[in-house]
Amino acid sequence: MSSQARRGTGRLSRLARLLLGRNELRRPADRVEGCVVVALSAALLTAAVMAAFLAAHLYRSQHAAAARPRPAVEVVAQAGPVVRPAPAPAAVTRASWRLPNGARRSDALTNAVVVAVATTAGAGVFLLLSYCLCRLALERHRLGQWESAWAATGPRWTRRQ
Repeated sequence: MSSQARRGTGRLSRLARLLLGRNELRRPADRVEGCVVVALSAALLTAAVMAAFLAAHLYRSQHAAAARPRPAVEVVAQAGPVVRPAPAPAAVTRASWRLPNGARRSDALTNAVVVAVATTAGAGVFLLLSYCLCRLALERHRLGQWESAWAATGPRWTRRQ
């Protein structure tokens, strides 16, 4: 096999060639756009991972609030302060615990999933808008370069001066 045939033809090497390869027709603005796409993709992946950690933290904090023990004594104000033992809390099982406001475990899980999805979607929309603004600026730059190149070449191709 020749060294040309052995060269990596995997997706990663094709992506590297597409973004970093030397091509006479590729403009610097195209390389900048490729780098922006890679950076925004990495930012979206990071936002999705952080949203998952946020959702897990929210779920754990709601679980901890449901399992928080009651005080050991209860002070009752009557004719004089009387201290008596508080009733023991019911055993919190993994299958059926309730939040302090009466919500169930499935509600806490739903809240965590909604927070993760909403955070990821919000980050995606923000990054998509960032890409659109970047592309708008790059298109203006490309158009300016094209107009200056045509101003130099156009008079040679047309009869107008």
